Amino acid sequence: MKTSFAKAATLIELVAVLLIIGILAAVSASLMQSRIHEAKWAEGKAIMGTIAVALRAHVAQKGSDFSPVPTLAQLGFKQGDLDGTYFTGGESGVGSFSWVINGDDPIQFLITATAPEGVSGPSQITLDQAGTFTEYATVAKDSNPSANGNADNPVAGSAKKDKDPDDEGSEDVTKGSAKGGKSGGGNNTDPNRLKLSGGNGAQQKLK
Repeated sequence: MKTSFAKAATLIELVAVLLIIGILAAVSASLMQSRIHEAKWAEGKAIMGTIAVALRAHVAQKGSDFSPVPTLAQLGFKQGDLDGTYFTGGESGVGSFSWVINGDDPIQFLITATAPEGVSGPSQITLDQAGTFTEYATVAKDSNPSANGNADNPVAGSAKKDKDPDDEGSEDVTKGSAKGGKSGGGNNTDPNRLKLSGGNGAQQKLK
């Protein structure tokens, strides 16, 4: 009877040890994956720092005649200079990186890195002239953030000016009221709703 109890106790202990090992293995695997992706993003941030130095040099050389989206040649790079193991370089918006200069006095610029395939974590990270990295959980639907200058996009374009939203709202209300006149009734459409319809999903900033 004592021998049977001892065997039963040993089996319970073995099962408990196996459960603990399984839990530790699952936790360590998750932590390991997180560290791997952080290491991959470290490469992207290092390349962004290199681009930031080149943008400052470009503005210092050109002054007010700076190019809002300078080419690789204007920044002193050759094709492939910004390529890494996980991130690819190229012209702004072509590879994993895009950049835009918004001012020279004081200097204002924004660099955006988009996570390539196989790199998880934040979908985008931006770097501004103050050296601040900002992570974003989702990516806006616009294809080229540095060129479009969309408000939903982390990169603010410097060359394009948006159409006055008040004018758009008034035009939509006028059209709506004209249609309402044909049917014999007024148009109660809220112009604010008209201006908000059809917008892209805004990015969610990671804390």
